[in-house]
Amino acid sequence: MLDLSSDSPIEVLDYATFDSIISSINESLPSRDKIPFARPYWGQREKEHIDRVIDSGYGTRGPEVERLEGRLSERFDRPVIATDTCTNALSLAYRLACHRKLGTHPNSRIPAGAVNIITTPVTSPLTISPMVALGIRPKFVDVDQSTMNINPGLIESAIDQDTIAIAPVHIGGMPCDMEEINLIARENGLLVIEDAAHAFASRLPSGEEIGAVSGSFATCFSFYSTKTFGSFEGGALVLDNSITEEELEILIGVHHKGDVLGASHKDVRKVFRPPSPNCMGLVMNMTDPQAAILGIQLDKENEILERRTELASVYSKLLFPLVEAGFIRLISDASSANGTFNSRYLYQIMINPNTLRIDRDTFCTALIKLGVGVGLHFPSILDFQDLPREEYNFNSGGLTPEDLPIATLMSRNTLSLPLYPSLTVDDVSHVAEVLDSVCKEFAK
Repeated sequence: MLDLSSDSPIEVLDYATFDSIISSINESLPSRDKIPFARPYWGQREKEHIDRVIDSGYGTRGPEVERLEGRLSERFDRPVIATDTCTNALSLAYRLACHRKLGTHPNSRIPAGAVNIITTPVTSPLTISPMVALGIRPKFVDVDQSTMNINPGLIESAIDQDTIAIAPVHIGGMPCDMEEINLIARENGLLVIEDAAHAFASRLPSGEEIGAVSGSFATCFSFYSTKTFGSFEGGALVLDNSITEEELEILIGVHHKGDVLGASHKDVRKVFRPPSPNCMGLVMNMTDPQAAILGIQLDKENEILERRTELASVYSKLLFPLVEAGFIRLISDASSANGTFNSRYLYQIMINPNTLRIDRDTFCTALIKLGVGVGLHFPSILDFQDLPREEYNFNSGGLTPEDLPIATLMSRNTLSLPLYPSLTVDDVSHVAEVLDSVCKEFAK
């Protein structure tokens, strides 16, 4: 762990000085093409399958989506609804949680702030916005300093009479401590809704795969184009087997435009049933072109996971001298912790403001100017000072960044490096060389 106890001032460089330093670094590096932060891993098989979908005439939900839902349902041994985005999968899960805990119809917007869901501030705003849209108040607790995931030890003290659920987020593919989180939820009568946008194919030390974790009420996946398994866009809602026929009918209804509701979660649409007037009236379904791409991606699962794991290991080896020098920390290195399997959506590092004279944003600007794409996952929600506050419940309770110091510290100093199957070892070596040059040039 980096020693960040001191608060050394960060140097503010004028543009001319900064650009001069970058030019000097650039001249010392070998000339090569820019390395983008992310790139979809699509090839000839995906192209051919899309052509077949076009020839089939199914532009929206059709047999490809049905096959995908069946495949995922068999994998997790749970009901699965394929959605257009992970955000909408989360929206469906939050709506169903309110229905389950309050008896409200999932179409209903509850009185603003009447209930809350405990979650992390270090996440995409898209984890939070579906809560806010429904009138649910997100209640933030700090994160674990080793993984940047929600700290289970702080959850119980945040629970009150208005709490209905816990929403852990598996940042970068590293699973949260789901055994502890589900134990807390069970003891307090709460639901668990996993935001697993980054974590398809990740596994817990117990061997349970994310999506099939005992005790979790719902798990939401993303299949955005640059995710570990990516389509054009897409998501999935995995529900536990306590889901009732009535609840499935409310979810499926118009959501799937009158397909079918079946007797078995392995095939939830065996029997045709027209849209129910009791349904949500929301169209959030995945389309056949999305499902077609994703089906091929899942066929290549072992190849994709092995390649991402290999590249992450190369990063860890090449960046270790910068770790030893105190310039950076690897948020979760390539070796699995306690038997946890990280599906490696992201490779994240945390810079040390005590050894560097520039802040994280300037550090990222340097990398981009030197031809290396980067990502931020994620700035803390509490640092979005221009977001609506009490009136939209984004920050009810008056929390400030200082109230959650680990989340604030880590989110302000963390960045993500390029990681995708088409990246080469030579690419990773170049990224490491650029990082080394930037760290040494901007060292205090």
